[in-house]
Amino acid sequence: MTNAVVTKAALLDLEPRAGFVLFRDLGRQLELQMAEAETDFSVMTANGEISLQVKGSAIDLALRAQNDVRLHALKQVVFALLARLDQPVVPNWDHIATGSLPPNLAVAHVATISWISPHFSRVRVVGQGLQRFGDGGLHFRLQLAQNGRTPVWPRIAPVGRTVWPEGDDALHRPVYTTRAFDPAGEWLDFDIFLHDGARVTDWTYAAVACDPVGLM
Repeated sequence: MTNAVVTKAALLDLEPRAGFVLFRDLGRQLELQMAEAETDFSVMTANGEISLQVKGSAIDLALRAQNDVRLHALKQVVFALLARLDQPVVPNWDHIATGSLPPNLAVAHVATISWISPHFSRVRVVGQGLQRFGDGGLHFRLQLAQNGRTPVWPRIAPVGRTVWPEGDDALHRPVYTTRAFDPAGEWLDFDIFLHDGARVTDWTYAAVACDPVGLM
């Protein structure tokens, strides 16, 4: 993997063989490419490579991906796998941007809302780096605050996991599909099906230019 970004962690409380089994099960369930030796194991996922190396009674973990967004996604896979264990294991990452926005979150602002039919509106948002939402499956989760509140965005916790706002600050996170986007990444369009009682429909009628939204 050329020009990869890499992060590493020590898994100090995970018995090496148990660690291999955990990640091997992931590879088998998803039918992923794997390589295994006496003290080394790797699995190639859609977002990048997870590799393990036994060092004494611990495991050195390395994640390699094409960019920070995919690297962050790999981290969340690791957290999900380690959560399956009877005893919690917390990776000791070599670097954590504590308090920052997750790399897979883009904060944008409403530019225009057009009424393209009696039952559909088209929203254009503007921001930076939005071209990535025109890649892959073209799907993303829209992040909206409740009832016109100022959004509180998820942040990176000291352990590296994404922490989501709760209570009145909890975000509504419906899935939408990119309709059109700027190759330079400065704007993106998506369509909303309008129907009574839907939170996004209500938001559409109330939204004005420059209202903040998140895309993930």
